[in-house]
Amino acid sequence: MFVAGLTEGSSSSPTAGSPTVSTSPSEAVGRSSSGSISQPSAPVEVAANTSGDAIASDPFADLISRLRTVLTYRKKGAVWDPLRARAFQVILVDKAVRFPPRKVYPPAPRGEVVNAAINTTPHSPLSPMTPTSPVYPDGLITPIWIRKHVELVPSVFVLFLRLSELPGAANPLEGRDDSLKEEERRRDAELATEISNRKKATGERGIKLTVVLLASRQMLDDPSLDSRLSFIRRQGGLDSRAALFVLSPVSQSELNDFVKSLQSALREPAMEYYAAHSKRVRKKRNRHSHANSASISGMPAVPNPSSAPRPLRSIGWQVRYDYKLAIFAEFRMEEEVARKHYEDCWTSLVEMFGSTAILPPRTKRWAEAKVLADCVAIKLTKLYLYHNEPHLALATFNRHIQKFSELSRGWGIGEETFEFWSWQARQYRILAELLELAVRAGYKLPTPTIPPSLPGGRPTGTGSPAPNQQNDPRALGINPSHALQHPGYFYYLSATCTLQRYERFITALHQEERQPGSLSQSPGFVNEKAVEHHAVIIELFTKAYELFKRFRSGQSRQTFYIAYRIAETYHAAGNYESAIRFFERIAKTYRREHWGSMLRSILLMWYDCARHLSDVELTIRLLFELLAPGVASSSEERSTYQGDLGAILKNSSPPNEEPLVIELPEGRPLFDATVVFWRAEVSIGEPAPFQITVVAPNDISLSGLPVTAIRIQFEGEKSPPVIIEHVEGETEPTSVQRVVVGQITMQSEKDAEERVKADLRWPVAATKVFCGTFVSTSAVALK
Repeated sequence: MFVAGLTEGSSSSPTAGSPTVSTSPSEAVGRSSSGSISQPSAPVEVAANTSGDAIASDPFADLISRLRTVLTYRKKGAVWDPLRARAFQVILVDKAVRFPPRKVYPPAPRGEVVNAAINTTPHSPLSPMTPTSPVYPDGLITPIWIRKHVELVPSVFVLFLRLSELPGAANPLEGRDDSLKEEERRRDAELATEISNRKKATGERGIKLTVVLLASRQMLDDPSLDSRLSFIRRQGGLDSRAALFVLSPVSQSELNDFVKSLQSALREPAMEYYAAHSKRVRKKRNRHSHANSASISGMPAVPNPSSAPRPLRSIGWQVRYDYKLAIFAEFRMEEEVARKHYEDCWTSLVEMFGSTAILPPRTKRWAEAKVLADCVAIKLTKLYLYHNEPHLALATFNRHIQKFSELSRGWGIGEETFEFWSWQARQYRILAELLELAVRAGYKLPTPTIPPSLPGGRPTGTGSPAPNQQNDPRALGINPSHALQHPGYFYYLSATCTLQRYERFITALHQEERQPGSLSQSPGFVNEKAVEHHAVIIELFTKAYELFKRFRSGQSRQTFYIAYRIAETYHAAGNYESAIRFFERIAKTYRREHWGSMLRSILLMWYDCARHLSDVELTIRLLFELLAPGVASSSEERSTYQGDLGAILKNSSPPNEEPLVIELPEGRPLFDATVVFWRAEVSIGEPAPFQITVVAPNDISLSGLPVTAIRIQFEGEKSPPVIIEHVEGETEPTSVQRVVVGQITMQSEKDAEERVKADLRWPVAATKVFCGTFVSTSAVALK
């Protein structure tokens, strides 16, 4: 619904009395009790009186301001509108607004023979028959056509005017002065003339004109009001139905009721307006459905040179008319009818794309038709969602993806091109945004349910159907591709498609650098160079991450994986600080759950980030973790990490004298260590024999790792540490080496370190056994 021209202002006529709403018994329509109305997408226009400046004490200025607020409370251009059937869309325009021309005569092209049959027939400025149209001569439809019916041409025009009020007689029993009556009649005649002029403009387009006169309470009690209203309606050429209202300054609740009654009264004329449009379009479509594809209505089929564009074919006109019928059905809130016409439009478009003679690939008209097909598909998806049919919505969307993926391969734009993945990413993102808006507005996503047990079936306890159910499709559960997921899932698909798009673009870029060709001059390739792929990927993954956290509480593995993909993209983009922040959070989970392959990928990228940031401590810590068994994929790879670690330890100086302590509480240790006590308990003062076995990895030699000392610390009060210092032997260390640390005595006053010498080189699978005894003069627990 358009509202044209409510500008804040009022006439200088005084007002008095308590505020009320009034309508003339014979001229105005009463308020509706329900207050609801089915909303056509194209709005009613309301024009406001622009004479005079509003002052703070003028109740009409306040009334106009509140009218503007009430009429325009709905958000303009909402993609998902659950209240679409209960209110009009309103646009405020100037009172003297002009409509775009309905039909124009096409000019005769220079240097061409004038065809009388064409030149004497007027057409819409947006028709393929008009040479100045953006779709001339073979285009389908332009977005300007939608804007025309949503923003430029209303279904109903509501005109707000101020009813003139002159001072009355001092005594109500006395009549008015004749001069005042003549002035009042003159002003009413001017008002009727203004209404008549607007009525002429709206009548030519079949637009309903409604006038709302603003008057004071004193005027509502005037006995001459009915005669004045009859005069204004008659002289202005207004209809007798829902054409004239009278409104005085009222309270907010009464104003809301008035607006609801106004909308309720205008609903039927608005529906009739769009029904008349549909009738005209349907008549044209039926005429073209029987026409030959080489003949266009009003345009003879003459042979054209190969370079000249062909006129729009009959199937193109079918697409155009079906799309218009669907739009007008949406305006009338007949969504089932709209869905049928959208289906017919999509089917005809697929037929057109099936012939390269009709729509040659990579042309302007081909690109326009492809965008139109995408729009029609998402329209169908949204209509199914509106009617709470999510499975049909997803099936329609998947059908569009599959069909146009097949067509793309025939056009030479298959999976090996960045254009293909760019298109798919855009489709998934549109669906994700639509679902996100729908959920935000209150739409309830379907919850997949386990099908009930079939008659005669018994559970197997393994999650598999019973033998007597295996041939029944109901026993197979729900196909995940047929279940509508939350929007985060489709953001994730869009992000993965964008990753594919980036990889294909890099491949094309390298190929173009090696063998320059026509690709570098194509508009798509030039535009692709300007795309910030990593920023788009991070944005999509971030949206998916937030929505997965919201919709999948308690199922965090996919959420952590998406966080990993975000960190991976940050790393690829060179944003190492942001990547490290994500790695620190998600590595804990993969360490705890022992996801070796995932942890290895994280540690490798994390290590590369630390190297680029010259973070020595973090680099050493990560190299130790990469050297641990089960992390690296091969012994050669671990040898490389050992070399890197040795080089860092030799060539780097610590920032301070404090030792760097590396703890891997959740990671895998570099050495496998076990501790055994000969007995579980011993008496005070009795030696407690112990043995500590340390085993090196069996797939790599750590002899190159400079180990200078090993510290053994028992957990217990006043337990002295044991330091095993490295002394390199004359021969290579054996695979099993026994080191006697002697007796360790609990100190009563001051702890003293026990020092032992041993060869601490670690060949492949080397085992070192540290044995000794422990003596305590008091009760203590040792670990």
